[in-house]
Amino acid sequence: MDEQPQGPLPQARWSLEHAVAVLHQNGLKLKPHTLSKFEGGIEFEVYSVQDSNGQSVVLKYPSERWVYNDNDYGIDRFQLLRQERDLLRFTKGLGIPAPEVIAYFIRNDGPEVLVLEKIDVDGTFASDAEVGETVRRLHGEAYVRESGASKCSVQNRNIEVGSFPSVMDGGKRCLGPRAGFQSR
Repeated sequence: MDEQPQGPLPQARWSLEHAVAVLHQNGLKLKPHTLSKFEGGIEFEVYSVQDSNGQSVVLKYPSERWVYNDNDYGIDRFQLLRQERDLLRFTKGLGIPAPEVIAYFIRNDGPEVLVLEKIDVDGTFASDAEVGETVRRLHGEAYVRESGASKCSVQNRNIEVGSFPSVMDGGKRCLGPRAGFQSR
């Protein structure tokens, strides 16, 4: 059984100002008067904002790096944010509705920040057929299969397995369609 560390790692705290500074240092300028906080985030702070070109984007960042609670002890929020980025890119590549990943910024002395396309919704629910098609794409084309390959082909798309360490079991598995799986 794995033993938990004796005590929590040192915790840095970040604010919205820290996250905005990361964006500015990487050339993404925002219209601050358009900032709006989304409620309900557990692991991340989430805001909607317009960039200097007027495009609405969503930015996500952790207010602390490490999770320490009764259920999760020592979980790295940076890893969770990277995993979200990778899974959004992957699902988008399969044609599954997902926001576009615009940027991911890393800063040694501040928070990592994920910038996403903002998708405005009109409150209309997806039809049963649309939900079924999404599930079919996810389970029919993107399942995990044991393989020693480092790359695989999913409908003529190459996917680097190393991009999905938590999903891909350390790179020992490969993604592929149920029929016609070919490792490269």
